Amino acid sequence: MKKFVIGDIHGNYKALMQCLEKSKIDYDKDKLIVLGDVVDGLPQVKECVDELLKFKNLVYILGNHDEWAYEWYGERIQDQMGGPKYIWTSQGGANTIKSYGSDMPESHLKLLREAPIMHLEYHYDNAYLFVHGGINPNKKIENQDRDVVYGIEN
Repeated sequence: MKKFVIGDIHGNYKALMQCLEKSKIDYDKDKLIVLGDVVDGLPQVKECVDELLKFKNLVYILGNHDEWAYEWYGERIQDQMGGPKYIWTSQGGANTIKSYGSDMPESHLKLLREAPIMHLEYHYDNAYLFVHGGINPNKKIENQDRDVVYGIEN
């Protein structure tokens, strides 16, 4: 099994497909680790997530944009009077809404709901940590701040 890592797709289906085709990744045998932020940006978000769900060995790590989209669709937080969620629509969320309309498919919601914010793998004597943004090297893995892992805060 080969391992491939990709991140920050941001709804760019054409670029995603080019990467997958050029890498010659095997959807059934290889592992794909996605470092979050598949949503927001270009309006082909649904197509991107549909493609990723075809992978047998998919590790999907939650990014900050993914979390915002889940909060919008999964928790039905509506953008009424502004406030923190209002910012999301101006940072790519409007194209996610354009892609999905009023409902996100349950398989997409499940992917986001169950996605961890980090993934740790061991290979021989080495440990590999995958996150969307970064980590604070002065804190244990289990004590990492969400905003640092998302790359929102240094």
